[in-house]
Amino acid sequence: MANEEGVASKSLAALADFDDLLISIFKILPMKELQKCSKVCKKWHELSSIVQKSRHSIGWFMFSPQLHSHELHPQIADKLQLLSSAPKQCLLFMTNSLFEDHVAVPDDRSSNSERAMHPRAAKLEKMVFSDYLLRLLPTNCQLIGIAADGNVGTDWELKECLEAENAVSASGIFFPELSGVTVRRFSATLSELSQKLFDSSIDPDELRSITCIPETEQPKLILLFMSEHVNDLAIPTLLVLQHRSVVVAGGLVDGILPTQETENPMDSDEFLLGLSFCGGDNLRVASVIVPAEINTETGVTLLLKKLQNTHVCDGARQSLAFMFACIGRGQYHFRGKRNVEASAFHRLFPTVPLFGFFGNGEIGCNYLPDYSSGGGSSVCLVEEESGEERVPGLQHAYTTIFVIMSIL
Repeated sequence: MANEEGVASKSLAALADFDDLLISIFKILPMKELQKCSKVCKKWHELSSIVQKSRHSIGWFMFSPQLHSHELHPQIADKLQLLSSAPKQCLLFMTNSLFEDHVAVPDDRSSNSERAMHPRAAKLEKMVFSDYLLRLLPTNCQLIGIAADGNVGTDWELKECLEAENAVSASGIFFPELSGVTVRRFSATLSELSQKLFDSSIDPDELRSITCIPETEQPKLILLFMSEHVNDLAIPTLLVLQHRSVVVAGGLVDGILPTQETENPMDSDEFLLGLSFCGGDNLRVASVIVPAEINTETGVTLLLKKLQNTHVCDGARQSLAFMFACIGRGQYHFRGKRNVEASAFHRLFPTVPLFGFFGNGEIGCNYLPDYSSGGGSSVCLVEEESGEERVPGLQHAYTTIFVIMSIL
């Protein structure tokens, strides 16, 4: 009897060791391969779920303007294969040509071997770029997209940050479920906005009905993308008045990807799109404005060093940055020199991916808390003057807005 108990004990220990071995293997697998393993048996499903729940890495891609349209598949699909975490939301920045026109992508009827052996001879089909991306994403992943004249993105290996002006380009960020951070998408049509946001004395509940941010949560960052039709509604100011120390950043864009399915994304009647990030001391944000008069690399770098001096990235598990620039800047603003601002950012923050666009107007502010002590910090953006609450100017022209978000 004692011998049988000893054998049973050793068997249980061996099984436990085998579980640890499987978990160690699962930890090095990308998301797609891990999902395949989860379907092998009940035990593998249980162990793969443990690994998946421990992952909270943000992924991204950039479709380079140098590539041909039929090379979209390896450029984007391959990056999705390498993601370590299942994306819940994908924030897509694309140029107007990708938003409006159909692109050639691999036909589903083309086998993987055919694409691998004869990539240029594989069957192609024409479709809207956003539909192609939806085909690649998990069914429960929310696609949030905007279109503008130019695009900003970072390559997968973090070798460079690129400004793509007047070119076919797209970049995207894959947000998984983030520990301690809640990400929410919101949008509104012109009629909804006109009914609810008629003046600065709006009922806070009306604004919450649009943003879907609960009263119990504090947003640290709200990305806001608007059509020129709603530019006069002072929506960024209303958001700051309500949340006091929130950074609102974004700009005026040419197109917003509709929430509902439609044959043509240009048919969308949504004039506002937002993404809010709520969290506690584990979520840090800092931002800076590069004003219109700054037209040298040195000037840009000096302002970006103010971001660096906030220590917003110190001790962060992962950081992410946004650049929202006026279409009047770029190479023409810097005397024909390309990629000035994105490159200046990359030199100071080589491990932080940068994304954004060149648009028709910028939204943002100087928000430079001191995170050097290691704890949370915030700056109230609302000031009182002669009994009235005032917010610094948030809507600009011929500027560039840089924002860094860090998750501890």
